Amino acid sequence: RDFANSLLFTSMRMVPRRAVAAGYEFRHPTLEGALRDVYGR
Repeated sequence: RDFANSLLFTSMRMVPRRAVAAGYEFRHPTLEGALRDVYGR
């Protein structure tokens, strides 16, 4: 159970290196920004 919690709640920064290297720009580079857009907060 502790292992599952650590996987779910540990802050991790994921970087899609190939997409970024190819010049792709994300509308919402963070999860927080995407959720704010979806939920309007």
